[in-house]
Amino acid sequence: MRPAGFPSYRLLEAPGRRSLEGMTSEPARSPSQPPPAPSGPLRPEEERIFATLIHLSGLLWLLSFPGIVGVLLIWLLKRDQSAFVDAHGKEALNFQISFLIYGIALTALALVGFVLTFVIVGIFLFIPAVVASIGLIVLQVVTAILGAVEANRGGYYRYPLAIRFIH
Repeated sequence: MRPAGFPSYRLLEAPGRRSLEGMTSEPARSPSQPPPAPSGPLRPEEERIFATLIHLSGLLWLLSFPGIVGVLLIWLLKRDQSAFVDAHGKEALNFQISFLIYGIALTALALVGFVLTFVIVGIFLFIPAVVASIGLIVLQVVTAILGAVEANRGGYYRYPLAIRFIH
């Protein structure tokens, strides 16, 4: 029963769908039918938008979300539809993987330096590791923005210090 004052809505039924009462969503597909084909190639402005989003999604770590996940997700979804998006995705993914490796190495170095600061020697590891970490963060933000700008212009961008894992 509907409370007074609320409008009445009727479910629009699409072909192959039933109302919530029937609890079915999609029509059954026989195993012999091929899966739905991916949408066609992207238009140039769509290519630039997705390539730009790939670079900017690398900055998701600023919101406490792994940047590599955003890059990987967009690249996996759109790489087959555009060579331009594929190239930018590979480049950004290579940098995100490299950034992760550098970050882990600098964190380990900083931890060892911190532990060794009690014997004075660790200060020579800890301070450079912290400074290098700050530099790496600045480099990541600046290069992601530069990559996004270049992708939006329709050009290609190569990240510095990126190890080429994916070709």
